[in-house]
Amino acid sequence: MSTEKKQGTAKPLATTAAKPAKKSAGKESKTKSKTAKIAFYIQYEGKEINYDDMVKQVKEVWVSQGNKISHIKTLDIYAKPEEMMIYYVINEEFSGSIPM
Repeated sequence: MSTEKKQGTAKPLATTAAKPAKKSAGKESKTKSKTAKIAFYIQYEGKEINYDDMVKQVKEVWVSQGNKISHIKTLDIYAKPEEMMIYYVINEEFSGSIPM
């Protein structure tokens, strides 16, 4: 028996033209675009407030001043637990504060 290796020519693998992927993934992502409910809490010195409650309180103040919720375009909330205050800016124009 001979220990020589046979050198052969490698045959190329059969290639096929790549078919474009079906766009069903787009439909799936639209139907599965729901996100999990996220809760955000601030805890300080034994007290707790969550984000949704802060937003609700600010909107209540806004409405009590004769405004409509639908007129809110931007809402920035700053919670300062050391002061037990919530500061807010609505539509980059109106600002105020409420206790936590």
